[in-house]
Order: sequence, then structure tokens, then C-alpha cells
Amino acid sequence: MGQRKLRRMSLSRLRFPKLPDYPGATADMLRLGAWIIGVVLLITVLWVATESEIAADQREQRAAAMQQAESLASSYALQLANYIEQLDQLSLNIAFKWIDAPQRVDLRRDRQRGLFPVRDHFFVAVIDASGKVVSTSMPPKRYINFSSYEFFRHHHDMCCDGLRITGSANLPLVGMRMTLFSRRIDDKNSRFAGVVLIAIQPNFLSTFQDEVMHESNDFSASILNSSE
Repeated sequence: MGQRKLRRMSLSRLRFPKLPDYPGATADMLRLGAWIIGVVLLITVLWVATESEIAADQREQRAAAMQQAESLASSYALQLANYIEQLDQLSLNIAFKWIDAPQRVDLRRDRQRGLFPVRDHFFVAVIDASGKVVSTSMPPKRYINFSSYEFFRHHHDMCCDGLRITGSANLPLVGMRMTLFSRRIDDKNSRFAGVVLIAIQPNFLSTFQDEVMHESNDFSASILNSSE
């Protein structure tokens, strides 16, 4: 009994807010509720629209970045292919000159005349059938015999496979790691007569497209003219 009295007393002390009792109060409350709901819906719509626009912008930016990356990659691949083709023509030109008149091949003179890039990271050499270096585009730091080198053995054993590209390897001639491009030399009887070696620093292949050559005898023109 005591608990029931206490519960009735507690309920009697509660005070609930009174609803407006003037005429039209219910309509005003409904309009206020509708306004609040409308504001919430408007904020929700604006939020969703903003998120969608941001997502669309991000997709467009990613698509543009991918397109630019693909374009740059294609451009670099094309330039690299053209550059390797020039190296191929250069090695072929040196090989034919060596076959026709080896005593007239002077790679250092050709370098001074602008037929090769005047850079320490571009090195050209002719190696005879025994592996001995017989001509270079600049003084080597140390003479060695190439008869045991993989690219030399390959050209010695294999005929007519064109320009061979060897990954980065230590080259004592210049005292640093280089990417090697080599071509077999055959004498007039189609017998092995040596190798044309072109050595380039690996980072040169990744930066050559950004280098602009202003000399009249630039590298590309020199290669094409000398191969005619």
C-alpha cells in the first residue's frame, strides 16, 4: 500500500509541458514540424549531392591522371624505341666501316666531330675477334680482354642476331655500371671478326628525353647521316 501511495504522489508531482491552447495552435505545430523535416531533408539532399560531386571530381581526376600517365609512357616508349633504333644504326655503321677499312675507323675523332654525344656516360668501342679492345671513343680507364664476357661469347657463337642489349653490368673500361649494346662484326667471308660495343649509363636512358641538344651536329642527326 505504501509503495502505491508513493507512486501516486510522484506522478502527481510530474509536470508535463502544456501544448499551446490558442486557436490554430495545432496547425502551427504541424507547420513547425513540417519545416523541421523539410530542413533536414534539404540538408540531406545537399550532403548527398556534394558527396556525389566530390566523388565524380575524384573519378575525373583519376581518369585524367591515368590518361596523362599512359600518354607519357607511350611517348617515352616511342622515344626509347627510336633511340635504340639509332644505336642499332650506329653500331651497324661502325661494323661496316670496320669491315671495309679498319685502319680508317677512329672513334675518338668521330666523337670530337659530334658523331657521338660528348658525355662520359656514352662510350663506344670496337673489340677484335680475340676480345682485345682496338678502338674507343675516349681513353679507357683500364684495358681488359672481353673474351670471357657473356655478350662477347654470345656474338662469337651466334650469327646475325642484330643488336644485343645487356642489362646493367660493371664495365672496367669506364669504371662504372653501364647498359651494354653490342653487335657482331663479320669479315667479308662471314666469319666472326669482333664486336661493336656501345655502353650507356642506365640513368641516361631515363633522362635523355628531357635533354635538349642545341649543337648543329646533335646526336640524332649525326647518327642518321653517318648511316647513309
